[in-house]
Amino acid sequence: MAEKFENLILTLNRLTGKKYPEIEKIIQNAINELDIPLLTDFFHLLDDFKNILYNMDQDIKNKNKNKKYLMLFQKFNDLQYLDHLMVIHNSGIAIYNYSFTEKYFDPQLISGFLTAILSFQESTMIKSEISSKVISQSSFELLYANFIILLNSSKYFKVALIMEKKPSNSIRKSLFEFISRFQNKYDKLIQDYSGNVEVFKDVDKLVEEIFSVSLGWPHRIKSEINIKKIEKNLTNLQNLILNVINDLQEETEYFLISNIIEIIKKQKNIPEDKIFSAFCELDQKGLFLKFPPEKMVETLEKEKEKISIKEIDASLDDKIEIISSIEGVPKKLIEKINNHLVKTSYIYQKMIIENIISIPKKEKNKFLKDKYNKWTELEKQKKFIANKLAKYEKNNNNNINISEKINYLIEYKELCEELGYEEEADIISENIYESLNFLKNSNLNEYKNFLNQFNKLLSKYIENAEFDIINKKVLNGAFNYNKAVRIAKQIGNIEMANTLSKIVLGIEK
Repeated sequence: MAEKFENLILTLNRLTGKKYPEIEKIIQNAINELDIPLLTDFFHLLDDFKNILYNMDQDIKNKNKNKKYLMLFQKFNDLQYLDHLMVIHNSGIAIYNYSFTEKYFDPQLISGFLTAILSFQESTMIKSEISSKVISQSSFELLYANFIILLNSSKYFKVALIMEKKPSNSIRKSLFEFISRFQNKYDKLIQDYSGNVEVFKDVDKLVEEIFSVSLGWPHRIKSEINIKKIEKNLTNLQNLILNVINDLQEETEYFLISNIIEIIKKQKNIPEDKIFSAFCELDQKGLFLKFPPEKMVETLEKEKEKISIKEIDASLDDKIEIISSIEGVPKKLIEKINNHLVKTSYIYQKMIIENIISIPKKEKNKFLKDKYNKWTELEKQKKFIANKLAKYEKNNNNNINISEKINYLIEYKELCEELGYEEEADIISENIYESLNFLKNSNLNEYKNFLNQFNKLLSKYIENAEFDIINKKVLNGAFNYNKAVRIAKQIGNIEMANTLSKIVLGIEK
């Protein structure tokens, strides 16, 4: 019974930062004297305290998330009215132009006009017949025809944002951020500008990041996503969004966020910001592919090809014949093996087939029997951990701390990998990432410990993959690279995850 209370002092110090040594002594004396009633009271008290802290952290996290989504929603609304962004050299030449819409205009013609207006404004400080509003010495709004132009001057260049509506504070902030970051990166190049616009080829990415341009791009559900596996964990609104998306994709092969909001608002009269936030939560799960309109044809063709391959794989799955009959191996054993393999990843299936081919004929039966027995044992372990995690969710985290949850998730993910369930391992990896982010806010030391552990694993999997490739075990290498991808995603190293994923894609091809 006393074993239950051994970590009380450790828990107290973790929650309070070793601020109460006298309480430590009381607990230690109670442990020495086996004062179970007192220890039980302390246990429940600290448990309640943990829950209060957890709920406070969740409230803060939810408020921050809602604030983030509201800011994104404002940017999404802003995009409906943005037309063009221009950077104009002090000589009057347009050195960069970004079109938010498909409307065409001659940037050099507009830049000459705007430079003349700015020169007039700066020299006279008198408003012309064209309505303008002086914002500061370096910034003002210009109303021209049906457009509003927000102009900002820097030392060596001017920036003009052309739109169809009065700029919101969000637009102003985004424009000032763009000017600041553009100036930090390109100020020297602009001073010595020689007419080579190629030096500004990466500015598109900067504009798209700052103004969240991808919110207005075409989207579609990634071909590799299995919606049925995740829909049971979604809210009613999120499932409604997915249903609308499916209808739109069947009709046009893609969807726009604005279409979803418009349809659901008409059907259910749900506020636009609430629909948008629910969509963002789905997007955070990595369900959607987004692409600029100019890459639509290319992107859709690639997605069609992926779906075609997936359908072929599904038809093979229906037959449950990953492995054909093998001489000397009972038919029932082959069926059991195939029943398991049909649930595994393509790479894992190919690895097993390669193993079967490589071993002598007389050893194939033993190999498959041992393999099936191992899978059966791993399935039992997986079920046990799944029950632990289910109890964690059911009890609202009362009987387990976040570090224990992460350890369970790690074990569960590793079991999925051993069994070949890579899709399920991907989902668990996302859960680990979310749990780590929570731990980062609640216990930085434990978070760092996990981070060190994962970084070591990442290096290990990459080394194993490289070793496999060198030794011509290409499929094993791809499998280890996939493990590394999950680790990289767990620690939020998306750049590393994308690089490794490209390597795996190259291997698969």
